Amino acid sequence: MDANFWNDYQATVEQHVKSQKAVDYYLYWSKNLSKSFPQTPLNTLTEKEVESHLDILTKKNRYQEWQLQQANDSFKLLFAVCLSLPWAKPWPLRIPDLPESNTTEKSPPNSASSSGFKDTMNSNGVELHCPGLLDKIRTVIRTMHYAYATEKTYLEWISRYLNFIDLKEPDTVGAKEVKEYLEYLATRREVAGNTQRQALNAIVFLYAKVLEKPLGDIGAYAKPKKPQRLPVVFTHDEVDLVLESLEGTMGLMAGLLYGSGLRHMECVRLRVKDIDFARQQLLVRGKGGKDRLTVLSERFNEPLQEHLLRVKELHNADLKNGYGKGVRSLLDSCLFTTFCAAVLFAIRRHLAQFAVNIFSKSVAA
Repeated sequence: MDANFWNDYQATVEQHVKSQKAVDYYLYWSKNLSKSFPQTPLNTLTEKEVESHLDILTKKNRYQEWQLQQANDSFKLLFAVCLSLPWAKPWPLRIPDLPESNTTEKSPPNSASSSGFKDTMNSNGVELHCPGLLDKIRTVIRTMHYAYATEKTYLEWISRYLNFIDLKEPDTVGAKEVKEYLEYLATRREVAGNTQRQALNAIVFLYAKVLEKPLGDIGAYAKPKKPQRLPVVFTHDEVDLVLESLEGTMGLMAGLLYGSGLRHMECVRLRVKDIDFARQQLLVRGKGGKDRLTVLSERFNEPLQEHLLRVKELHNADLKNGYGKGVRSLLDSCLFTTFCAAVLFAIRRHLAQFAVNIFSKSVAA
């Protein structure tokens, strides 16, 4: 169903439901039903298929009776009013008998989960109580060209924060609740200082960039103690020993990580055009769109040139096999992957990242 259909459905719901928040819930239930039958148009769904979906919602043991009734009401408006299907008049479905755990008194929203922590990763609850918020966060993050890793991290911490405040609308709470959550992370969760700062950055982003309601000063709050540890540093000979034990692409990547001071993903995302043999330097496309130049060790000139020949062969093979749609020149190809085919690009990129992680862990050990 296209956007026009859902706009018409929303208008129908608004004629029967007064609360705008309830309208959002009705949309959530109906769109969720549509996603459960991706190959079947809504106007061809049968009574039994809708009934089976309602039964699945009940058996998930996640929703209370009023939520299931709301879902059933949303389906009634969808099929009986909007689509006017013959089997939907009069509406034949009732919510199934609830499992005992659904009908017994549930723990209050602010009670701890089975893990003992309040800030669970319950994104389904966030979608239900704050419909559309996570999608809005994704849109803002991608508009600002943040890294995908940052997007995942921010979504996780924002979901945890919303669960901590009992899934209230975030614009109804503010600095006081944020301070309480940060202190909870330090005293109850006992997270590291960097982890607490990461959570704070995500929450500040939510209020400042997504809700456009900056938090202001949240005051002093408890912070984790930073352990005083001396770093473990390899000697020059030890580094040589590690690099000499690695061969091929993995050895080349490891050498660039060490010799040019690259981050993991900076190494994986290097492109052919980023190498400047004449000046012995690399152009690094860093985090947050901040490019920089770094040194290229002469030790890797020959291995890099041999690797470039293999990249060229792979690039030409992809073109020959029909992966040329939207392909840019060889210069735009990734050094450790090819950009010709989206699927191959993703597979090779993740394999390359896996290899880099193995090296890093072996060094840390």
